[in-house]
Amino acid sequence: MDYNKVAKDILDNVGGKANVKQVTHCFTRLRFVLRDESKAKKEVVEHLEGVISVVVAGGQFQVVCGAKVTKIYDAVVAQLGGQAASSAEEEAVPAQKQSLGNLILQKLTEIFTPLVPAIAASGLIKGLLAAFAKMPGFDTSASARGRPTLFPSSLLTLPPRL
Repeated sequence: MDYNKVAKDILDNVGGKANVKQVTHCFTRLRFVLRDESKAKKEVVEHLEGVISVVVAGGQFQVVCGAKVTKIYDAVVAQLGGQAASSAEEEAVPAQKQSLGNLILQKLTEIFTPLVPAIAASGLIKGLLAAFAKMPGFDTSASARGRPTLFPSSLLTLPPRL
């Protein structure tokens, strides 16, 4: 697959380079903020090589590309002359284009995203400790397991109280 050709085809069918206000990507999608959404040809973009589907939501024209999104994104940015959103502030879609529910969900996501790795790690540690407790010879007394469970237990119980 020629990523430069895919990027050019996508850009041509979202209204051209001049219609692209910002472009970012997540794990599977190219996220365009367009100046005029009526210029974008959703049906044409959906049938392009390398495109799985297209979603228009929250003021964004989202092109689902799957695992190859990073390579397509790099080609799009190169064709735009390096124009891309580089920070969360630039990525933000104007509030008037988002529903109240989307704004609330976005704020909750911003709050809890930094906690996800810690919560995952504490869950894994607690799972391992539970598995070790079933092994013969593992001391399950309160004094022996107090320290190893302190970290994962505090991460799972403290944040709701904050």
